[in-house]
Amino acid sequence: MKALPIILWLLVPVFCWGCSSAPLPRPRQEICTNGIDDDWDGHIDCADQDCFGTAGCPGEICDNGIDDDGDGLIDCDDPSCREFAGCYTEICDNGVDDDGDGAVDCADFDCLAARVCLHEQCANQIDDNDDGLIDCDDPQCEVDPHCNPEVCDNGVDDDGDGQVDCDDYDCRMDPGCSGEVCDNGVDDDADGLVDCCDPHCFSPTGGWCGECDPFSHLGCSTGQACYVSKTDEFVGECYSFPGTALQGELCVWPDDCEPGLFCTDEGPTLSRCAVLCYPQVDETCPMGTACGALVDDGINSAWGFCR
Repeated sequence: MKALPIILWLLVPVFCWGCSSAPLPRPRQEICTNGIDDDWDGHIDCADQDCFGTAGCPGEICDNGIDDDGDGLIDCDDPSCREFAGCYTEICDNGVDDDGDGAVDCADFDCLAARVCLHEQCANQIDDNDDGLIDCDDPQCEVDPHCNPEVCDNGVDDDGDGQVDCDDYDCRMDPGCSGEVCDNGVDDDADGLVDCCDPHCFSPTGGWCGECDPFSHLGCSTGQACYVSKTDEFVGECYSFPGTALQGELCVWPDDCEPGLFCTDEGPTLSRCAVLCYPQVDETCPMGTACGALVDDGINSAWGFCR
């Protein structure tokens, strides 16, 4: 029986070894360059957040494709890069250099294909740049030829197609480019002058109105006067020796009369100088008389005389 106490006495050190009342040693501060997990938190050296930003552990470099801080997150996926401009996508219409590359909005290569940065095509009925304005309504089209119609009487190629005024196809229906029809009583070219009162109706080759205007003598050379012929379908002709016979005086030839008068065709002893008038446009006859159109072979002339 004496052996039992002896055995118990021998076992006491076995069960109590490591049961010291002294406190366990505290983990040490992580040393960031020794390859050891000094603070027992499972992270070694620069992978330990205690080492972030230290001289040997600069932290995540956010644009090199490497997990610099050893946390398993690379570049912009790493929370430490949340303030890095290069981790932001350029917003293409806010006036801010969102990604910090020195280029703003549409000047940034990242926005090259952004719809808001596309140039408006000015004749396709599509809002190409997605700004809510289509074709010529878009300020980008301000100088586009499609958006500047040709002004047909200003001597300028307004729409940039190389054709000026009436030479431009766009002016084909413009009154000023349609030309005066000289025998229809209409101001076709919208210049305020109808038929033979329009200088466009006089030509050296003749025509309905002849070569000159008997009111203004336009078409004749200096020293000449324009008279309405009695024998050539009552057209305007230039005469080199203007007459002097006054209204009511006898005449034989048109140029016997003073310029602005017409020698009526009533025979050699009855024809007299009468006030020339233009029935289509204006009543210029003295009171008590009216402008009657000249008639040749049943065709009304553009001219008339007061009777």
